[in-house]
Amino acid sequence: MHAQERELASLTHPEPLPLYRYPTASMRLGCSLGNFLLFARTDPESNLMGLWASEDQWYCGRLRISLRTPSGPLLPSATLLRPEAQETEYEGPGVRARKRIWVPAGTAWDRAVVWTLELEGDGQGPARLWVQLDAVWPPIVEQEGLRRAEPEQQEKRVRCRLERGVVVAVTQPLCGRPATEVRLLGIWGGVPEPAAHHFGEPGTTRLVYELTLPPGTPTRLHWVLLTDPGGEAAAWQAWQSMPCPDRLYSDTLGYLTGRLSLPSLLTPSPAVNRGFQWAKVNTLRTQCRYPSGYGFTNDPPQDILVVRDAAWYILGNDWLTPDFSRGMIELVLRESVRIVRMDRGLIIAETRHGFVCANAGVDLSNVPPGYAALLPLDPDASAAAIRRELAERANWEPAVIVSDTFGRAWRNGIVNVAIGVAGLRPLEDYRGRQDPYGNELRVTVIAVADELAAAAELVMGKTERCPAAIVRGYRFEAGDGSGRELLMPPERDLFR
Repeated sequence: MHAQERELASLTHPEPLPLYRYPTASMRLGCSLGNFLLFARTDPESNLMGLWASEDQWYCGRLRISLRTPSGPLLPSATLLRPEAQETEYEGPGVRARKRIWVPAGTAWDRAVVWTLELEGDGQGPARLWVQLDAVWPPIVEQEGLRRAEPEQQEKRVRCRLERGVVVAVTQPLCGRPATEVRLLGIWGGVPEPAAHHFGEPGTTRLVYELTLPPGTPTRLHWVLLTDPGGEAAAWQAWQSMPCPDRLYSDTLGYLTGRLSLPSLLTPSPAVNRGFQWAKVNTLRTQCRYPSGYGFTNDPPQDILVVRDAAWYILGNDWLTPDFSRGMIELVLRESVRIVRMDRGLIIAETRHGFVCANAGVDLSNVPPGYAALLPLDPDASAAAIRRELAERANWEPAVIVSDTFGRAWRNGIVNVAIGVAGLRPLEDYRGRQDPYGNELRVTVIAVADELAAAAELVMGKTERCPAAIVRGYRFEAGDGSGRELLMPPERDLFR
């Protein structure tokens, strides 16, 4: 037994997360597994149907692990969907098996896919078992429900070789580019080596392992597909330093359990909210058709939209840009309390303040690379603090408006609006007054603070690095106002 495996016996595993169990034959697709670096789709038997990375590199089109005894193949009986993994149970003459596929999350080895095989002979004597791995590297095998690779990705060719019992699959350089797409496939720990192997063209691999299972003694093996965009040397370094997969699985469970403790977002659909405890861990999905493409839910009979990874699975990976990186998505969802709409590369969200805006107000413009600008925690308090500082330092106490640029429904272009105020009433109520023709105004309320903010934007500009503007000559109603007065109450919101 490996030293790390012995050490693992003393670890305390987190409580198991809830699961769904289905007859394998009743499933059309499996789930999706991801950690924002690597994204995998599975079939009902816990095989890989597609593996791609956040930098839009395709690492695998299909990888199937099949089990066979001298009496014939082991057949799947049930598949279990967990937040962190998918498992399939197999039964055959003299052998029981369980195959688990999972992607580490919250670890330093988040570019790996791991299959854990738990095997046990249930006969009187040793049982023989053959484990066969069939991999298809790009070009991608197209199947319904899978994201389509770009033509350049589909034209890639992979060269394979066996080294130290591990398959090394390297993408041939395209258009003079360096060969950075590297995959290492084999058993963690290196023993046993495959009894046979075959590399076909273009880009196929077959490995066959022959095992002898002692009766009543479980055998546990880990097959790892490790990817690395940094080249072959970096991939081998990661492979050699990779800890016991059981430890990584325990760490992944702990990470996802922590994700489940975070506050839930609210969405327009009660069905979405019911499934959000699963969506927060960003792993388990099964298929469901949405107008914008295939999304994934955690329970086929329900219509549960995955919120946390919406940019990948609902908007579609093709719409992600460098400005909408995984860090950006994390910030948007951290700043949100309700997802209002997701479409065409945008997330429209309600912030904790009650503002409904694109990307929850998270802005990557006018900040250094690698940074993001967030909305103030309390815009009214920020406005009051600025007013107080001006009074103390300059003996000047103007009204203060804290503003940000928002988009507008049914109108092109963004407009500066007030999100916090101090020293003025943000609204001027004309109701009850008469217009020049003697008509009584019944609904007219002017958003004074918004109009002042919009006018100030013309002076400050978007890229001139001017942080403030002074508005002179406007007679406003002084008072203890709040930016929240500009928000439409939910009971009056006809579009909520």
